[in-house]
This record gives sequence, C-alpha cells and structure tokens, in this order.
Amino acid sequence: MARWLVPLLLVALVVALVGAAAPGAAPAAAAVARPASRPILTFASRGAAVRRAQALLNRHGYRVPVTGFYGLLTVRQVRRFQVAHGIRNTGQVGPLTWPRLLGRASRRPAARAAAGRPVLTFGSRGPMVAQAQRLLGRHGYRVRVTGLYWLQTVRQVRRFQVAHGIRNTGQVGPLTWPRLLARGGGRPARAAPPARGTAARSAGVVYLTFDDGPTPTWTPRVLDLLARYRARATFFVVGRSAATWPGLVRRAYAAGHGVGNHTWSHRRLTGLGGAALTAEVGATSAVIGRATGARPRCLRPPYGSVDAASAYRVRALGLRLTMWDVDPYDWRRPGAGVVAGRVLSRVRSGDVVLLHDGGGDRSQTVAALQQVLASLSARGFRFRALCRG
Repeated sequence: MARWLVPLLLVALVVALVGAAAPGAAPAAAAVARPASRPILTFASRGAAVRRAQALLNRHGYRVPVTGFYGLLTVRQVRRFQVAHGIRNTGQVGPLTWPRLLGRASRRPAARAAAGRPVLTFGSRGPMVAQAQRLLGRHGYRVRVTGLYWLQTVRQVRRFQVAHGIRNTGQVGPLTWPRLLARGGGRPARAAPPARGTAARSAGVVYLTFDDGPTPTWTPRVLDLLARYRARATFFVVGRSAATWPGLVRRAYAAGHGVGNHTWSHRRLTGLGGAALTAEVGATSAVIGRATGARPRCLRPPYGSVDAASAYRVRALGLRLTMWDVDPYDWRRPGAGVVAGRVLSRVRSGDVVLLHDGGGDRSQTVAALQQVLASLSARGFRFRALCRG
C-alpha cells in the first residue's frame, strides 16, 4: 500500500495545481516566459542565442551577418532597431528588446519595402541598386550607375531625403522608394544668374572644402577671403600640420567653419591595418579636439581612397566619411582661371567642392577662390560648412 502512496500523492498535487490555474492564463505565462528565459546579449557574447538575434534583426530589415558573435556591427544594428521601436538604445538585447525582435509585426518592414523592393544600404549590389541610381539621376542627383551602393550613392540619397522631408539615413527603404519612383518632385535645375537690376535670390548652397592644411602661408588668406564674402567652408586638416599650427585650426573653427579629419600624415586608408588606421585617425581627432574644444565629426580619406574595411573602421571611430562632387585639380596648378572655370562650369546646388590650402604652392587656389566666391555670390549661392553640430 505504501508503495502506491507516493505516486498517488504526486498525481493529486499536479491536478490541484492545474485546477488552480485560471483559464487562459497558461498561454499568457508562456508568452511572457519565452523572452524572459533568453539571455541578455552584450558586446562579445557568443552562441546560439546571438545567432538567433542576428537572424531576427535581418528579418526586420537590419542587415547583419549571422556569425554567432556579438560584434560592433550587431551592436550598431541593435541600437538602430531599439531607436525605431522606442526602446532605450543600449545596444544590448535584453528583456525589452527580445519581445520586439520575436514579434512578427514590425514598424520597419522585414527586409523589404511594401512594394517588394529591398532596403539598400552601403555595400549593397545588384540591379536594384542600379535602378535606384538611375532614379536619383532622373531627379537631378548625379551619381554613376554602377550597381554598387558606394559613398557617392549614400551622399546623394541623403540629399534626396533631406529635400523630400525624409530622415536622412542614406538608405533606400520603404519611405524613400516611393519618392524615388514618383515622376514629380525632382531636384531644381541649375540656377541661372539673376537678371540685371533684380535682387539676387538664393540659387542654392555650395560646400567649399579645403584639404591638406593648415599652413601659415595659405590658410590665413583663405580665411580672409571667406570672411570678406561671409562664406562658411570646411577644412580637412592633416594632423601633424594641425599640431604645428593649432592657432589656425582654432581660428577657422571660431569663425564658424567646419574642421574635419584628414589623417595624421596623409596616408592612404586602404594601405593601413586596423591599428595603424586607428593611430592616424585618432591622433588627428585628438589634436582637433584640443584646438577647437569639439571632437571632429567627419573624415576625408586622403586621395579619396577607401574600401569597405577602412570605411567600417572609420565609422567605428565615430566619424562620417565625406567625399566631394567637384574637383578642379587645383593641386596641379593649371592656372587660377582654369581652376575657377572648372568650378563655376560644374557646380550646382548641394555640391561639395574640393580645394587645397596645403601641400604646396596654393597661390593659384587663393586667386581662383576669389573668382569663385564673387561669381557664385552674384548668382545667389550661399556657402555653408559641413561637419559642425
């Protein structure tokens, strides 16, 4: 008799517990317990749970390799997911983030826009990228149709988004595709010079940028010309020069100009390993920070040389890559009139112009700058700085 007593007591206990549970309570408990039982994932976490989170991020349209390692890219995409879903962007997958990841409905479509088009980001390839590039050109945002979503495409997409009231993420997603596919709403055509006797209306914005400085011979002359025309510009400084003449960096920033990073010794980013790139960029950012009191926001790669690996490292250092639209090759010293003519014949609203205030004799650049400022000011253009808060 005693042999059967223990099993009978266990069965009775189970029946009592099940009977005490309210109808419908079990599914709710399971739904809550499911995310609660999952681990909190942080940087450098590994394993199946990380792979699961990465797969879910991809399902929601936040592309990340499913490696099982919680690296910097995963942290960044989790932050974006959290911001989009109103969660504090800690970069960790915890009890607040797991339920949103596991949910089927997402405010951001799962990897594809409503029309079935993919979300295009930096590094995307294929015919859909080529179509987006052609559509940008149709709207007046010039970009080469290569099928590769590279820096020029990102920059033009950002400008298109700003012009159409879309958050300028640089990605072509569910909000940007419909505007690109629309026939109307293009970018305004090149502005013509104002008629004689009429007030010059704004023809748009031009971003003048100067590389390879500062230098005590040419940078002050450039700053004087900019002040005369009430123009703002951006100086991408070489770290060793900025360390030698920090007063010029301070003067440029105090005058309202942007100051960006151009590496310590003007080395190609594509030829640098991770540690060397970090040293080149980090030392320059530190010098700029000491001179201006603010950390730089942008980096221009020397020679415009950048690949996916170096671009990823630059972004991981908190800097945005900044390229250009108009290059008059002033460093070749073809003559001040040639430099000015190349800028004036090619520039249009929103373009970034590449010039130099260091790296050699820049007398032709200074002379050309006066012509460019005078002509574009007369045509109604304004000059703004990049890379400032």
